[in-house]
Amino acid sequence: MSAKCNMESSGNTFAVFPSFSFARFGSTVSSAIASVVSSALAPRSDTRMRKQHSAFGTLLSAVVLLIAVGGMLPQAAVAESMHSTGALASGAVWAQDPVFNNSVWVHSTIGGGLVRGSGIAIDPWNVLTAGHIGWSNAQGGVATQFLLGTGSNYISNPGTMFNVTNYTFHPQWDGTTFGQRVDLMMLHIPEGIPGMTDILDFDFLTLGEKVQGVGFGQPGTGGSGYLPIDGTERALYMFADQFGNGGTISTNYFRNYFHPLFIRNEPMAGGLTPGDSGSAVFDLSGNLVAMGVGVTGTVPLYGYSSYSLRLDLFETWINNNRIVPEPGTLGLLAFGALALLRRRRWIAN
Repeated sequence: MSAKCNMESSGNTFAVFPSFSFARFGSTVSSAIASVVSSALAPRSDTRMRKQHSAFGTLLSAVVLLIAVGGMLPQAAVAESMHSTGALASGAVWAQDPVFNNSVWVHSTIGGGLVRGSGIAIDPWNVLTAGHIGWSNAQGGVATQFLLGTGSNYISNPGTMFNVTNYTFHPQWDGTTFGQRVDLMMLHIPEGIPGMTDILDFDFLTLGEKVQGVGFGQPGTGGSGYLPIDGTERALYMFADQFGNGGTISTNYFRNYFHPLFIRNEPMAGGLTPGDSGSAVFDLSGNLVAMGVGVTGTVPLYGYSSYSLRLDLFETWINNNRIVPEPGTLGLLAFGALALLRRRRWIAN
C-alpha cells in the first residue's frame, strides 16, 4: 500500500496513540503555549559549528524513543506546523535570512493534479527536490509539468519563474514511498537562476543536532491544526532525534519529533507539512545537511514525526549529476556516469 498523499490534502493522516490524543492534550495547554511563545525572542544566528548535547537533552532523546510511533506508514511532507500563529509569523520573517537564499518553491502536475513542494538550488542550474514531486505512482505516475519560482510567496510574490523540462531521478526512487528508498531528484535549469550560489559540500548530521529548515508548507499549529494554504515561505528549527525509525524507514533519513513546549523548550521548533517536500535543512552554521521529505503521525498536531533525507550520504550522486552550461557554448555538459534514470518532458509556455 502506498502512503503517498496529494500535497494539497490535509486529511490523510494516521492516529498516533490510540489511547491518548495529543490534539485534546494540545488544546488543554494551548493557552499556556501561546503565552510562552508570545514572550519568546526572535530567532538568532548561531555561528558555532556544533552544539554539544546537555544531559537533559540526552534524557529527552531517551524519552522520545520510548513514545516513538512504531509501524506508521510514511506520507509525503506537507508545510510547517509550529507552536502558534505568532511563531508562524516570525518564521516567515526568518525565512528571508540570507542563509536561505537558495530556497525555491516547486510545483508539478501529476495525474492532472497540482503537487506543491519546495526545493533547494545547489547552483544556478540545478535544484534538488523530493523524488515524489516528480514521480508518484499513487497520484498518477511521472509529472507532465514542473514550475519553480524564487519568490517568498508562490501566490502573492512568486518571483522569477522557470518551466523545467530536464530532470534526473535518483536510481533508488521508484515512485512509491520514501521509507526504504531514496526520495530524491534533481531539476536542471539550463538558463540559470539569477542570484543562486554554489553549494558543493553537504555537511553531516550528528544525533540530537539542532538544525534550521525552510520551505513552503501549509501552516498549522500543534494544538489547533491546519490553517488555510497561504503560499508563504517559513523557517523553523528541527532536531535530529533519530536516524530512521528502527524499522520501516531507513537511516538515510533523520526523524524530528514535534513536541509541545513543556517537553522541548524551543519556541521556534516545528515540523514539516504538505508543501515542504524538497525543503532545505541547514545546520546552525549555514551548511546544507538535509532535505525535507515526509511525515508519520497525525499532522500537524503535537506528536507527529518529520523525516528529512541526509544529503551528505548522496553527495557523490548529486555532484556527478549536475548539469551546467559548457563555457562558450549553448550546449550542456553533464558530469557523471551515463547510467542515469533521466526523464524529459516538454512543457508548453
